[in-house]
Amino acid sequence: MSVLFLALGIVLFMFRSVYLYPESSSNKAPLPQPSLAAGMLKLLPEEHIKNLFTHDGIWLFPKNQCKCEALKHQESYNFENAYGQTDLPAVKMRRQAEFEHFQRREGLPRPPPLLAQANLPFGYPVHGVEVMPLHTIPIPVSLESNSSVAKFPVTIRFPVMPKLYDPGPERKLRNLVSIATKTFLRPHKLMTMLQSIREYYPDLTVIVADDSKEPLKINDSHVEYYTMPYGKGWFAGRNLAISQVTTKYVLWVDDDFLFSDKTKIEVLVDVLEKTELDVVGGSVLGNMFQFKLFLEHSKNGDCLHRRTGFFRPLDGFPNCVVTSGVVNFFLAHTERLQRVGFDPRLQRVAHSEFFIDGLGSLLVGSCSDVIIGHQPHSPAKDPDLAALEKTYNIYRTNTNNEIQFKLALHYFKNRLQCAT
Repeated sequence: MSVLFLALGIVLFMFRSVYLYPESSSNKAPLPQPSLAAGMLKLLPEEHIKNLFTHDGIWLFPKNQCKCEALKHQESYNFENAYGQTDLPAVKMRRQAEFEHFQRREGLPRPPPLLAQANLPFGYPVHGVEVMPLHTIPIPVSLESNSSVAKFPVTIRFPVMPKLYDPGPERKLRNLVSIATKTFLRPHKLMTMLQSIREYYPDLTVIVADDSKEPLKINDSHVEYYTMPYGKGWFAGRNLAISQVTTKYVLWVDDDFLFSDKTKIEVLVDVLEKTELDVVGGSVLGNMFQFKLFLEHSKNGDCLHRRTGFFRPLDGFPNCVVTSGVVNFFLAHTERLQRVGFDPRLQRVAHSEFFIDGLGSLLVGSCSDVIIGHQPHSPAKDPDLAALEKTYNIYRTNTNNEIQFKLALHYFKNRLQCAT
């Protein structure tokens, strides 16, 4: 009932205000501007307007500045009060910069509504009008006949709520990036990888998810170590690790990688800061594992096609390209990675499944000039470690049952009919 009431209020409001729009030589209906609201308010008394568009004590009407006024038995919070007056100006600047980056990636603000011109015999929007639930917006309609009725679509939804990460006043890398990894029965590999990180990035937070039998003792104040039930699984561990990230970006690495002087995290950060990409991969000793995904719609399920390579070069970055999937060494927007997530049902071997789940919501790139090393595949000489590696290899081997399970998962969860 409230939606119908809102719709009637919008139509009444705009049809009464139609003569407020001046004619233009291009015959284009002008777009709604905040300044128009002042003129429109003269059509009805202010108290009447407030009563018409007030819900739960909130006046949901277009205005330049909203307020958080508490009613009886309610509390009001001014979030600026969380900062000292000396720090607030710098915080505001960082917040605005992060918000502008968020807007660029989300394609905000949305393009103006697509308008049908006022000659048949009236102009009205045919696409692009959005309104939040229970809110009201001016709709540009220019009537030229009292006997005509205009019908047009209006999208009712809330805007995307930003999740911004404060990089701090000095914008240091440790405030922008965390490193995450999943380990299982390879303590020697993990410790070697951690040592290589500290050689180049001594203060970056490293988040480790481990589903081994025996927990490790890691003497590093910048390592967050989380244990899991034994053999819980590959993607479940990735979910746990990224769920603990509190920085804007997260760098994913395998537990047997090796950092070197060519592992320049700053280069990947620069790519994500200056583009709309959500994920950007690097190179593992020359292997970038780039692949493209194509989707075909059909009645009984979609067809997915995977091809090696990339779509096109990335503008402004000569060593980078746009693709659909990359190797297990990538930097990502934390919020985007968490939004797609890793399906915990995939316990043994999984990689491209994440990028399939992210198809349509993740923009992916790959850069060849950021390189990470890989530890040797030679078996451990220590008998205890060799036994662990043997068990690890059993868990990491794809079985026929696992393959069939993944096919069924794609069929149902992703509504895929087939794949190539």
